[in-house]
Amino acid sequence: EPKSYVGMGSGTNVSSAPFRIEEGVQQGAVESLYMFGLSVNKPYRRARARLAEGGGAITAIVDDHYLLAKPRLAFQVLESLKADLQLTCGLELQPRKSAAYINEAFRDDDFEAMRVAAGIPDSLLLDRDGEPVLVHGQQVRGITVCNIPVGSTEFVEAYLTRKQASIIGDNDMIKALLDPRRWAQPEIPTRQLAFLMLRNCLQFRGDYWLRHLPPQLTATFAKELDESTWGFLEHALGDELSNWTNLGIRRLQLPVRRNGGGFRSCNSRKDAQYAGCLAQSAPQLLDRKDDRGNVIPGRMHTPSLVNHFGETSFNHARGRDWHPWKHLLDNSNGDIANGLRQASSQMKTNFEEVAIDGMYDQDSCLVLQDVTRFGFNSDGTRPTSVTHALTVQLETMEFRWLLQQVRALPTSRFDRWAFECCDVFSQQVMLAAPDAMGHMGNEAFVIAVTRYFGQSSYITRSMAGLYFGKKGEQVNENATNLCCAHLPGGGFRILHDQVKTLIITFLRLAGVEADEESALWMLGKVRNPYMQRYTDAILHAQAQNKTNPEGTIVADFVARDFPVPTQASNDSGLGARTDVLGEVKTLQPSKNSYDKGNCQTNRPVNLRATQAVRSYRRRAAGLDQKYAQEVVGDGTNGQVGPFETALGEFYTGNVLPVAVGAFSEVNEDASKLITRLARLTAKTDFGKSMSPLVSHSRKGGAFPIMQSQFRRALGCLIARGQAQHLLKRRHYARPTAREAYQTAEDNHSRHRNRPRASMSGYARWWQNFIPEGYGLYQQWRNGKNFGSL
Repeated sequence: EPKSYVGMGSGTNVSSAPFRIEEGVQQGAVESLYMFGLSVNKPYRRARARLAEGGGAITAIVDDHYLLAKPRLAFQVLESLKADLQLTCGLELQPRKSAAYINEAFRDDDFEAMRVAAGIPDSLLLDRDGEPVLVHGQQVRGITVCNIPVGSTEFVEAYLTRKQASIIGDNDMIKALLDPRRWAQPEIPTRQLAFLMLRNCLQFRGDYWLRHLPPQLTATFAKELDESTWGFLEHALGDELSNWTNLGIRRLQLPVRRNGGGFRSCNSRKDAQYAGCLAQSAPQLLDRKDDRGNVIPGRMHTPSLVNHFGETSFNHARGRDWHPWKHLLDNSNGDIANGLRQASSQMKTNFEEVAIDGMYDQDSCLVLQDVTRFGFNSDGTRPTSVTHALTVQLETMEFRWLLQQVRALPTSRFDRWAFECCDVFSQQVMLAAPDAMGHMGNEAFVIAVTRYFGQSSYITRSMAGLYFGKKGEQVNENATNLCCAHLPGGGFRILHDQVKTLIITFLRLAGVEADEESALWMLGKVRNPYMQRYTDAILHAQAQNKTNPEGTIVADFVARDFPVPTQASNDSGLGARTDVLGEVKTLQPSKNSYDKGNCQTNRPVNLRATQAVRSYRRRAAGLDQKYAQEVVGDGTNGQVGPFETALGEFYTGNVLPVAVGAFSEVNEDASKLITRLARLTAKTDFGKSMSPLVSHSRKGGAFPIMQSQFRRALGCLIARGQAQHLLKRRHYARPTAREAYQTAEDNHSRHRNRPRASMSGYARWWQNFIPEGYGLYQQWRNGKNFGSL
């Protein structure tokens, strides 16, 4: 009986083979790689020993091997290796699948005769039809080593052109598959899917060649891929980047952790990629000594490589005079040496353009090291990842330089507000997948992303110049005045209620009892008769079907027995607990809130939170004057009343404000609260069930996973709510002021179903916050075939 079935092909084109495996391991078995390596090990070792006698070498990567030697020795060893593999392992080397390359200056009749006798095809670059590729009317020769072209300059350029066309073709295919016009349902987040595919995957597809080839050879390759990347981004956002400001374009290329978009261009990456590859791979080739004088065998210690890099160049660094690239640079003008010179020079130029005096140490800065030890620190050590270290240093300095440049911009600039107010919650719109927490419809996503960068979108520009409201005000380019205007419909309250309900859900997940909209938050903290007077006034108003009496403080949420991060309050070892009084505030992109001169140090959400705290203190004093007048009098005697005293007994000694901004930012106190709740949730039974095996949202244990989920949920909720707030007001924008007046007059507030916090089903705590349209997207994702256009 056959042991297992066999699949042929790859990706969506896998099909069942007409045969089945009867011997060996099953297809895809992980042990097959090791078993194959053990079986071919001895023949390869014998070939390596023979090649070493003539200054050659061989290396193998599973079933692909690469042999380097003078022609006659190379063909002789290849023939003996073929026989050895057949005799030892029963494997047959296929000459027709092999390739032989020699520099054109050394190609002669003897080489051609040995190649033909071995049955190896010519190393011409062929097109898909098997015809030789012509460059300037000439055939080009070369081979690929692990998919890296090795040969004449023309061969490398032609190979990269073909690879570039393949990558760009794939990008175009994906753009066509995710074209919003292809899918009629607006709930399908095709723009968000395209954006994330580009940011997380597609933009890096050329890095393998940027890393292994000198930058002077990949300049055109990088330029063409960058053009494809920016075109793809424009497709995802439905807009042209030429409409963006210079600040927005620069932010695009910063990492997300630096308030950017994470779109690093190939042209800017190629130098760090190549320098990192050379610094981490070249020393492994040669024999070298460690700090104790022990010799570490190299992978390919051949006379040619020793002559190229220098025999002692990579010995253990013993001081600042160690220069591993000195021999290479002094004795070579080849592609490797020229690539190192160009990478070092270009990165230093880029760094010096944004360098700020006093913010870096030239001696310890990796980017500024001399070219003879580029990629190594001044003390001879090497970072774990050279490419990462170089990139981080350059991006950090560019971010600091950009902060300085932004301060010189007018305080009324929308893109300045967006950059200065960005925080970890704002950044979630760039990171979130279209799942139950991060799903955004196409229009909402476009507005959320462009607002993150402080740019106008095709949606806001289409409304610019139209009229809205009873006063007939014209919509500006970013539609900020439309967002901030007091129009019928109660749009501000929708986001407020969503944020409030989500915070209550976080509290309950953390095991903290929480209630919403309580006017009796001081119950048990204010003694009678003052509390009785307060409750009687509320009951009297309710009996008359009126709202609460004037001056009543209705807290958005009240949490009881909240654990505080302090020492144990008694000998039991239990930590202290207190109550939390919460107030949610939302900000729109108004000049009153954001045109403050320096949002970097005085963030509008923090200022709004401070205003809420002062307001509660003032209103509590007002309750004292109204219901405890015999204690405080007219408020001028300095006596603190019972209501103000009760307010001071809550966590932080006042209300804890949760202020969310127009750019999805959150005030400092609320951010700390989210972190505290994530830590408490991680200690619950639900939190303990979270692990990297259950959730792939973040590496680490329960706390970082919960913190990541809480930040993602709140950040995306704010971004989506702000976008929907604008979209729901589009109908107020009219061609004439008269029409705008009539539209505002005809629209009235409608009944709203406010979200309610629920704890049914902890594993899906976000179920009440799933955005509208996500269910249809799930059906589309699970039932659609994406294999073809």
